[in-house]
Amino acid sequence: MSKVQKAIRELVFALAVAAVTAVVALIPMSRAAAPLWYVVIPIACVLFLAASKIRLSVDPVTAASDLKRYWKVIAAFVVYNAVLVAAFALMAESPVREWSRVSFSFLTSNVIEELLFRATLIPFFEIIGRKLFDAPSTTRALVSSSIVFSLSHVGSLLYAVSTLERLAAIANLFSAFVIGIFLGIVYSRSRNLLSVMAFHWWFNLQNRMMQYLAFLVLS
Repeated sequence: MSKVQKAIRELVFALAVAAVTAVVALIPMSRAAAPLWYVVIPIACVLFLAASKIRLSVDPVTAASDLKRYWKVIAAFVVYNAVLVAAFALMAESPVREWSRVSFSFLTSNVIEELLFRATLIPFFEIIGRKLFDAPSTTRALVSSSIVFSLSHVGSLLYAVSTLERLAAIANLFSAFVIGIFLGIVYSRSRNLLSVMAFHWWFNLQNRMMQYLAFLVLS
């Protein structure tokens, strides 16, 4: 493969990532966001996995093993998130009202996010990589799915009205990318949906709890 051919194929791959990112990022801004996210996306994922003959594993034993294996990452993220929440809480002129709302809607949305971003997009980008470069690159697929995952949270940046909100949105994009990389690594090794769902649930749960605690302290 010549350098020109490789550059063209890299461009095609990048355009595929950009197209998927655009579709996913626009869904929350759509008037039909709920049916698209909770109905269309899961059906599309299941159809893709079935057509590609990709087996979806939901094994609690593997999930427990993964949680035990990566407990240091969990602990490190708790510390990182505590510092981040404390920093933004101290910079805020008044308690962040959004932190006063304790919602557990993520317990359902995370299922769809992991089905889409890890269970579907990683093998999807692997298939594209195989067709373009004659070999599937899990690393390329992992990074690409993490980019899409991160930019799916771009709405908070677009609708930010203050400097503090913009900084928080940017930090959220960065955190989402890092979490996406970690979850991608876990999924690439185990191919177990329940593992990444469990990690994702924990990341979001402790984040909500820390935000609520910060609100109570500042109020």
